[in-house]
Amino acid sequence: MNRSTHYDALGIPQNATQAAIHRAYIQLSLTLHPFTINRSLPASEIHAQLDKYEDASHAYKVLRDPEKRKKYDEKL
Repeated sequence: MNRSTHYDALGIPQNATQAAIHRAYIQLSLTLHPFTINRSLPASEIHAQLDKYEDASHAYKVLRDPEKRKKYDEKL
């Protein structure tokens, strides 16, 4: 991942609620999802946005599950 934590990838604090985690992911998806990326951007910028989306998606998969989140937090 390009960011230091899953929380950083979503732009949220570590004590964020499940609702806040969901909102953050939806907000990022609206601008970073592959279907919404401006294809007229330089290839390097498109790839950077896709990487951010992948980071956010992975972070969301971990943080939305209370058990996975607990295990992740224990490793921080």
